[in-house]
Amino acid sequence: MMRRRTREVRVGSVGVGAENPIRLQSMTTAPPQDVDGTVAECVRLQQAGCEISRISTPKVPDAALLAAVKSRLAEQGVTTPIVADIHFVPAAAMEAAKHADKVRINPGNFADHKAGQSFDFSDEAYNAEIDRIREKVTPLYTLMKSRGIAVRIGTNHGSLSDRIMCRYGDTPEGMVESALEYVRIARDLDYHDIILSMKASNPRVMVQAYRLLAIAMDKENMNYPFHLGVTEAGEGEDGRIRSAVGIGALLADGIGDTIRVSLAEPPEDEIPVARELAALFHYDSFGPMSEIRPLTPRRTTDAHGIIGGANPVRICGDYIVTAKGDDIPVEANPAEYRGIIDLYQDEKWIPGDNLATDGSHVYRLVITDPATSIHFVRRVIPHIGAAPVILSYKHVGNADPALAAAVAVGVPLIEGYGDAVEIQADAAGAMTPETRHNLAIGILQNSLTRISRVEIIACPSCGRTLFDLPEVTQLVKRRFSHLKGVKIAVMGCIVNGPGEMADADFGFVGGAPGKINLYKGYDCVEKGIPIKEAYDRMAALIKSHDMWTDPA
Repeated sequence: MMRRRTREVRVGSVGVGAENPIRLQSMTTAPPQDVDGTVAECVRLQQAGCEISRISTPKVPDAALLAAVKSRLAEQGVTTPIVADIHFVPAAAMEAAKHADKVRINPGNFADHKAGQSFDFSDEAYNAEIDRIREKVTPLYTLMKSRGIAVRIGTNHGSLSDRIMCRYGDTPEGMVESALEYVRIARDLDYHDIILSMKASNPRVMVQAYRLLAIAMDKENMNYPFHLGVTEAGEGEDGRIRSAVGIGALLADGIGDTIRVSLAEPPEDEIPVARELAALFHYDSFGPMSEIRPLTPRRTTDAHGIIGGANPVRICGDYIVTAKGDDIPVEANPAEYRGIIDLYQDEKWIPGDNLATDGSHVYRLVITDPATSIHFVRRVIPHIGAAPVILSYKHVGNADPALAAAVAVGVPLIEGYGDAVEIQADAAGAMTPETRHNLAIGILQNSLTRISRVEIIACPSCGRTLFDLPEVTQLVKRRFSHLKGVKIAVMGCIVNGPGEMADADFGFVGGAPGKINLYKGYDCVEKGIPIKEAYDRMAALIKSHDMWTDPA
């Protein structure tokens, strides 16, 4: 496999990009004023294998405390580089740049601000705003260049500025332009220690944004490394699957230099997942990408019984499992389905071999290597016409089965390939029929291919979070799990919360310590609710919009 060649950017002693391995990182959750808690988390992160640790420093005094954090870590022999995470306050970024090994800024709110309003920007007004950004960010870039430290220009789908929203809408194209405005200013200053990210809770939006960014950067002769992540991925198996689908889609095409798996769990839980994902991919060469494909709609196929055509993506299996609630039952058994032709990824297959191209056959593509599954599927598709496809994953090796299956099946799904999915029994017998069935449902759910239960968007914990995020996420999931197709966002603070509300039906957002603001879409409808009352108030809000069903 080939990986996109980038320049190397140093984050402290750690090289990112070029031929360095894919770096693993996470973020502390202690309040920024809690130096002891932050240091303890950084120690645990290094012990877990974290290579870069990020700390939220929303205000100038918080950024100043990084000096104490770094001193305490050095005393304990912790060498992991430290990244300061900044939103809204350029002065905090300037202070952080005196101490940190890298500073992350969000182009959606560093100089521009999101007021939740629509404005019309003439070309003159638009360019005037870019000049204002240049004035705000130039002192930061100048300081960072003098210290030899890096910047991450981190665009978030949930916090695009009003100016970008006005011209590009809530789109991947807008995310890309938001970041490139800041990159062009840095290049004008001959400052090149730049890493970029394009994060979204929707893995399709996230993948599309990174791919469009890579295409745009090639056109402008830029070769900066990428930090990958699906933000607000959630927790548990859903959070892991969603992250694997989004991150895996990019790593499979050789895009990505450092990753963070954003789970609503303790930060050290993120590192083993990131390590497993990175270990799935082995690159033997580095260079310019020959082709980067923007995502396309679902492939049009002929119907073969209940598979293909206008049918939803089906779940297949060699077993019978009774679905619970609104989950999807096993809908077809490939062994009994007429007209199935098997093509195996691990066997030699020559394109052009007399393959049926009409609706009289279904092709079952048996995948054994998650890293190259999308390449196998792309290679087959041109030779089978409109015949439907079953994406069938057969687990081999020692990788985590859920993560491997999510990449093997979920990546083709978000690229529009696949009319049914199947998770085969593994040789060791570790996955029970129910495990495989639930995994298939989770992959369809988190690739946004077929929704069968409530969708929870939950931001990862960080120092800005105003309540116990893992606990609240679990409670929301249990209380509202029966609401099929309803999307609920759980956000610890206002940085990305209001923006992500636009992509959710309802949301919990931390408004103050221990207090919740409730949202319907983008609109805040109740403020300052004590957290113990918020669950009942959310249920009442959902009922008032006729989206409530009683649990079975």
